[in-house]
Amino acid sequence: MQMKLLNRRVGLYFGSFNPIHVGHLVVAKKALDDTDLDEVWFVVSPQNPHKKNSGTLEDEFQRLEMVKKAVADEPGFSVCDVEFNLPKPSYTHDALRILRTNNPETKFSIVAGSDTQRKIGRWRSWNEILNHHDIIVYPRVLTEKDENWPLTPEVEAKSVYLQNIPVIDVSATYIREHIQTGKSIKYLVPDVVIEHIKENNLYKK
Repeated sequence: MQMKLLNRRVGLYFGSFNPIHVGHLVVAKKALDDTDLDEVWFVVSPQNPHKKNSGTLEDEFQRLEMVKKAVADEPGFSVCDVEFNLPKPSYTHDALRILRTNNPETKFSIVAGSDTQRKIGRWRSWNEILNHHDIIVYPRVLTEKDENWPLTPEVEAKSVYLQNIPVIDVSATYIREHIQTGKSIKYLVPDVVIEHIKENNLYKK
């Protein structure tokens, strides 16, 4: 039986994007420019099983819309809502199975921070994930908690590291706190996203 060639490479950037910010966009652009990826898809997660929702998670459709606006004019960037059709909380391996089935000629890689990279070994069906996908890793400041999760040989073997990329220590938590205290988030978030946040009165809870 003749094997079907994989003729497109796509990086999947999973996240809550609560909200999407410049750090996300810099990472995605670096991954697109410095690897053999043809596209980067921002996969918006309605509810991440590894993150407790403390009431700070904005409506998933609002977050999806903000990502769409943020990447609308960037060639090679797309938005993926595959997890919106999954039960909550959604799991990465389920989304990946659907994407592989629907896109049999596409090779998918996972774009992840070095903190997330260390935890992949505790994801559901992590061995299946590593059998099908490599990990494009960007640097993140590791906390003491992150250090408690050693990098396993299996994950290391499937990891490709982005080089010469700045460690952008901007977090969505920091941005939400600025919004709630009335501080400016200019230069931290794309202008079109700032306008969306203002128009819909987001993150004021």
